[in-house]
Amino acid sequence: VETEEIWDGTTAKPVDKGNGVYEISTPEQLAYVISTGGGEGNTYNLTADIYLNDTQKVNWATGEVVTGYKVKSWYTKGKLEPFNGNINGNGHTVYGLYYKDTDGNQPSDSWAMGAGLVPYMGKGAIKNIGVDYSYIYNYDMFSTAAIVGGGHGTIDAIIEQCYAGQNVTVKGYDVGGIAGGGVSPGSVVITNCYSLATLEGENCVGGIIGTSWQNAIWSAENCFTINKATGSTWQSAAFTNVYETVDGAGANFVSEDAIKGDGAATTLAGFDFTYTWKITDSYPILRVFTDEIIEVPDYEIWSGNTQAPVDKGNGVYEINNAEQLAYVISTGGGEGNTYNIVNDIYLNDLTMIDWATGEVATGYKVKSWYTKGKLEPF
Repeated sequence: VETEEIWDGTTAKPVDKGNGVYEISTPEQLAYVISTGGGEGNTYNLTADIYLNDTQKVNWATGEVVTGYKVKSWYTKGKLEPFNGNINGNGHTVYGLYYKDTDGNQPSDSWAMGAGLVPYMGKGAIKNIGVDYSYIYNYDMFSTAAIVGGGHGTIDAIIEQCYAGQNVTVKGYDVGGIAGGGVSPGSVVITNCYSLATLEGENCVGGIIGTSWQNAIWSAENCFTINKATGSTWQSAAFTNVYETVDGAGANFVSEDAIKGDGAATTLAGFDFTYTWKITDSYPILRVFTDEIIEVPDYEIWSGNTQAPVDKGNGVYEINNAEQLAYVISTGGGEGNTYNIVNDIYLNDLTMIDWATGEVATGYKVKSWYTKGKLEPF
């Protein structure tokens, strides 16, 4: 890493692209956004990997700094605003995040209790960003994690397609790989994330969620960790297709070998290995962090109605869309007729249903292929 690419400890405003969208290309810009709280509804797009410290000058397992190197702390305790806004990492990773609080003195500003890339989250989304070669030690304090430290009260957040790498160490009281924890009436939804971080905690430790308590609504789907998924002793998070290699509660317990290599496709039921995840010789990774992103096709979804197919003559018909296919099936076709499908057909939004369980995403109105008792033999 060239010296000029590493954070100098200052802040700089991100590039304003208009309509509440900003571009972050330097560590100084990211530091500005995190320290000032973002701004509710604003979106911050990373265009480059971010280096906060020289990754060769710190032992990321112990936090020990090479003699003569002045390590830069990611933030100053007690001088943070809760983050409200959206960060899209666009497949970039933050390296060299360092924070070490060993005094245990709780500041009067309760927002300073968390530690992580986003120490305290308010309302918004953190997507497509990773953290690696980092050391976070939040002594005797709540809510510590690599991605989102935590959030109290009115947190309303989405964490999607994020990871904590193998060279990350997180230590504290309630410790998570992806998210530290929070209390009511907060809500956090975590999807398609994984943690390979080393975690050490005095109270609750979980690779995906450290803890959730006092009726906080925390959930995770399609995630894996080499720790317990959650360390919560207060209440369980809602897990769907979440896998852990240390036996805990609420997640699917598997061996590390079972989620490595080709076996991951079988073990990690519910994971999308076509568009979201990629098999490697080791643990699966998220495609957004590779050069092998496969774009989800832009498809037209069935409206639930029917439409006559295109008559090509001599009993031959052409089906171009879902409505035409629904018409043919529901009316029985016609003996001797031939129906040629010229496009792929999408009857429902592929991303809104768990195709292993049939569970439908909240708010999505799934369309049933037919109504029982209202069919002709085809």
